[in-house]
Amino acid sequence: MADRKAEQEEKMEQMQQEAMEARQAEAQRQKAEVAELLKENEAEARKREEKYRKENEESERKHKEGMVNLQTQMDETNKAHEEKMKKMKKVMEMRNYERHVPEPGFLKNHKMDHPKSFYIQILGARGAGKSTFVSKFLRLAQGSSAKTAKRGEVECTLETEFFDITDCIDDLGLGVKKIAIK
Repeated sequence: MADRKAEQEEKMEQMQQEAMEARQAEAQRQKAEVAELLKENEAEARKREEKYRKENEESERKHKEGMVNLQTQMDETNKAHEEKMKKMKKVMEMRNYERHVPEPGFLKNHKMDHPKSFYIQILGARGAGKSTFVSKFLRLAQGSSAKTAKRGEVECTLETEFFDITDCIDDLGLGVKKIAIK
């Protein structure tokens, strides 16, 4: 019976040893499997991370490209708007000028008689020296025999007068055939 007990104990010890070795082997296998899964997950995670990084870079590139295009469109729109505003300002100035200073009939007639003429209009307050300026200009351009503008203490330029200085200009250019001061 003692043999049998010793044999059972030995068998029991051997079974425990085998069970322990089996558990250790299983633990090693599980550990290796977990390590393999971790490697796979890491590789998969790296792939996903790389994919997301590329997608983000592409999205950022498209965003920047879109912003550049948008800025270009805004600049073009602003430029077109500025040009329209300049044209509108010119139109408004012309309308305001024509509204307040309509073209007199004698000037229209003179323009019809001399369609390719260039006109210089001298404007100023009473006594500002308009006639003096025109006379000095004509003397410089045409010499001492030049016609002079009317001068006086009382308003003497109520009627518009045209002075042809075409002969004094070397190059008329731009298709101009006559230059007149009024």
